[in-house]
Amino acid sequence: MELDEHSLRKLSDDIRYVSERRFSALNQILFRDSSYLLESHQYSYSVCLASRSRMELSVQRKILVDAIRRQFPHEGSYCDVSIASGSIVQGIRKLHKSVKTCREACKLHFIKGSNADIFYEEVESYIYNEPEDSQGYPIPDTRLITFIKEQNKEGITGELEQLKTWLYQKGSESYLYMTFSLGSFYTHLMKELGESGINLQDIFQNPIEEFKKVAAGGTLESSIENLKQNLFKICDSIRINKSRYGKLIDQAILYIQNHYMSSAFSIEEVAGAVCLSTSYFSTVFKSETGITFTDYLIKVRMEKARGLLENTNMKMYEISSRVGYENAAYFSAAFKRYYGKSPSEYQSRR
Repeated sequence: MELDEHSLRKLSDDIRYVSERRFSALNQILFRDSSYLLESHQYSYSVCLASRSRMELSVQRKILVDAIRRQFPHEGSYCDVSIASGSIVQGIRKLHKSVKTCREACKLHFIKGSNADIFYEEVESYIYNEPEDSQGYPIPDTRLITFIKEQNKEGITGELEQLKTWLYQKGSESYLYMTFSLGSFYTHLMKELGESGINLQDIFQNPIEEFKKVAAGGTLESSIENLKQNLFKICDSIRINKSRYGKLIDQAILYIQNHYMSSAFSIEEVAGAVCLSTSYFSTVFKSETGITFTDYLIKVRMEKARGLLENTNMKMYEISSRVGYENAAYFSAAFKRYYGKSPSEYQSRR
């Protein structure tokens, strides 16, 4: 039996004190005939029940569990008290086997959730089994990355609910599979965000510690919640930086307007002009303008080319060169993709 210290830290001092006192008072329930305290810590008890028959032992266990749940009910309890029971063995010499299976049952607290009663004989078939489809741990979908960049918290919540459902379905009740899958997902997600130009060091003092908090959530439900709160922090940081970098993006747009005609013009050049890394500039530019740098550059070049086609008698290769395309044929194909008509067709409308 274990009182989750993590759940205690969320309580006010008064409620925490009462919960700790109530848990300590459980020793009056535990010290009964045919029950023996094997181990006792501030937030856990290990108890051995002894009886002459398996049936009598099962009844005795149920009475004990019910007595504990009157103090810490499944619903409405301020803190998380979990009860795990090992296998029933015959003879004191096999007690170590029961203790071992009890510890294995305790691992399923991550999946079973808060205030769970976990009996080894009910979950034995799941503990050592690998899920049928153990290939392909979950990898963050591009939708989730997009939702984060757009600060769409509702979309993030929906994606994480799908992740939780996926873990329940694929992982069944395999503790190791589910914890590894969640860790794998988090690692991939942080890598994707870093490559998108989001510097986690600017958001979290210690990103590794934040990962440990997610992994140490106690239950799958709380781990997903911790992950969600981390992603919300990233969203808030992007929103703050968006207003912070607004003037820089205005400078970048002006720079593009003055340099788009160079065929060697690149995102690296613009990012350097506003003193941002290329990857972070790409993220901030999309967040501020709603389109990517590449799409914006094409838009500027096509609009300038259209203006020249409408208002001058310049040759095609001259217009192509003027708007940053060395190859006139490539320019013509790009223009047609953008406007649905070739430059010559557009020019003939004059």
